[in-house]
Amino acid sequence: MSIWKSLFAPSRRKRPAPKRVEDLEDKTLLSINIVYDYTYDTSGFFADYERKAVMEAAARLFEDAFSESLTAISAGGVNTWSATFDNPTTGASESLTDLFIAADEIKIFLGARALSGSTIGFASSGYSWSGTSGWGSTVEFRGQTPGSTEFATWGGSITFDPTNTWHTGITTVGLTGSESDLYTTAIHELGHILGFGGDSWDAQVSGGVFTGTASVGVHGSSPGVTGGHWADGLMNDGREVTMSPSSTAGLRGAWTTLDWAGLDDIGWSFMSSTAPAGHMVVQVVDSMGDPVSGASVSGTKSGGGTFSGTTDANGLYSTFVADGSWTVSTAGDSDTVTVSKGMQGVRLVSAPVVNGDDVILRDSATGRFRIGFSDGSSFTEDLANVFSSSVTWDIVQGDFNGDGKTDIAGRLPSGHWWVGKSDGTTFKNELWGDWGSSSTWSDVTVGDFNGDGKDDIAGRDGAGYWTVSLSTGTGFTNSTFGRWASSGWLQVVSGDFNGDGKTDMAGRYTSGDWFFGLSTGTGFTTSKVGKWSTSGGWHDVVAGDFDGDGKDDVAGQTSSGYWWIGKSSGTSISNIYSGVRWSTTHGFHNVLVGDFNGDGKVDIAGRIAAGNWFINKAKTTGVGFTVSSWGKWSSSLTFNTVVGDFNGDGKDDLAGFVASNRYWFVLQSDGTSFTSRIFDRWASGITVDYVGAGTVN
Repeated sequence: MSIWKSLFAPSRRKRPAPKRVEDLEDKTLLSINIVYDYTYDTSGFFADYERKAVMEAAARLFEDAFSESLTAISAGGVNTWSATFDNPTTGASESLTDLFIAADEIKIFLGARALSGSTIGFASSGYSWSGTSGWGSTVEFRGQTPGSTEFATWGGSITFDPTNTWHTGITTVGLTGSESDLYTTAIHELGHILGFGGDSWDAQVSGGVFTGTASVGVHGSSPGVTGGHWADGLMNDGREVTMSPSSTAGLRGAWTTLDWAGLDDIGWSFMSSTAPAGHMVVQVVDSMGDPVSGASVSGTKSGGGTFSGTTDANGLYSTFVADGSWTVSTAGDSDTVTVSKGMQGVRLVSAPVVNGDDVILRDSATGRFRIGFSDGSSFTEDLANVFSSSVTWDIVQGDFNGDGKTDIAGRLPSGHWWVGKSDGTTFKNELWGDWGSSSTWSDVTVGDFNGDGKDDIAGRDGAGYWTVSLSTGTGFTNSTFGRWASSGWLQVVSGDFNGDGKTDMAGRYTSGDWFFGLSTGTGFTTSKVGKWSTSGGWHDVVAGDFDGDGKDDVAGQTSSGYWWIGKSSGTSISNIYSGVRWSTTHGFHNVLVGDFNGDGKVDIAGRIAAGNWFINKAKTTGVGFTVSSWGKWSSSLTFNTVVGDFNGDGKDDLAGFVASNRYWFVLQSDGTSFTSRIFDRWASGITVDYVGAGTVN
């Protein structure tokens, strides 16, 4: 058997600005999951977070209210099907064969295109199937009892007119009479996807009125209809119903009791035996307007009533609440709003959470990693994973799956790469790749060599070939990026020397010549870019963007203490004396790079034998450094030192672990000097063979 059906819901028009029964059918507490797919949003209408947040808020209205269990649509054998819908961006007919729809899921493809006349939104949905009759029932009714007044759906598409002037906020702040409210149009078009204008609706329309029992009870008589809508201008709950064919600019609509009753008659079931009251949607963002997930929110109603919860990945929390005055709060912000039988959006700006860089140590005696989670003033020790202590590891760190958390990686003598992937609380060991055991590797470096947002690992073998293990997010794929001379390299550093977002390599040869290996994403383009004297006695060679032009440079100190900068143009380097000379008698060591004053330019730190830390601070204008003493650690202690922003203020600090007494010392930068603080004393001794810093959580 083969059947094809299509529902193209009536469009919604924009209108210029100028006894209640609530009993509904109550069933088991189950819920639907409306999933948006932006594959067809090629114009980027929904690239903006606020628009996506509004769509999620609209979906939550129904997700929070419905009590349904929808069977998955999973084709197999003789049973096939196609999901049909209008491409939301082009308007062309789309047909996806055997699209998998998970249990309880309703998939909706979103996009935008210019619509005719005063139409501002349009929904479409259809399907065809071939196979057994039971399979056909699954496609059409999703496990619901088949019947003329029962409805279920796989989903569909919704398009919005981008030439229209839209209000795209969770709240109505700023909504003017010249704007259409995106939320109002979204819940209207979702209403069509959920059956307004579908078969079950049509089965209950007679003589220009809707005869569904719940709707008649709410309206007091059979409400008038216009196609797949209530009659234009129909009122309920003291306002116009949402499922009318037109909306009024400058106003936010509400899903009225009659709208809920219509869904009840179409065949949907609800969490409550009465029509839902006000729908509270709380949006929590940071100071940059980005969503804050996991934020605790709470509400207190004047006269009694509370709610509490945490925000999701979109920064949203929602729940149905009683009408009245509510004070809604999150850390650092609160607002008082009045709920009146409709959606009430609240936008809160969360107080900054201090989450500085964390520290990572490995104890070679046990093989166990220890993480020090920073709260801005201390490191809380947590035991993490183990890399076996019976073998020697080559350990590096980076964000290998692109989730914003620092992971660790270790290479065994066998050549196998293991990644300790951070889950925010510990590292989970996974085998990711293999370099083999036959080569001796040099200059093993972490960087994003193809610019995809995931860190990779590069290394040069004994024959001079560069192998880059490109991360897929779940493993490494080895790729040969080029070949350098097998020997003769004095210094090799990495950085983005042409500012294209991909990590490159730079090396200085015995001839003094500098070479750049500029990454194309699939290989290195190697060329000579400059030269340093062969008699300079160069040491402490580092890379960083010392002038803030977006391209990394190289810098080094001569045997006489003079610091020189090789400023990169992207294809060559210009040698510039930095204006700074370090004493050759003070025993400088622990030379590290970081942005210690938060100006976006890289500085250089070095500690002398007496314990004083000196900073080569990048000049405000031009290319060069100024040097001064910023702070001091004891000269009698041995520090395992790393750079990181440990209090989250945008300026790099220095942290040092003293294995002999187990103390963590942090030199916190204020932009001009360091203040030494004790961040923690760990419980037991450690034989340190690796120290690092990054955002583990």
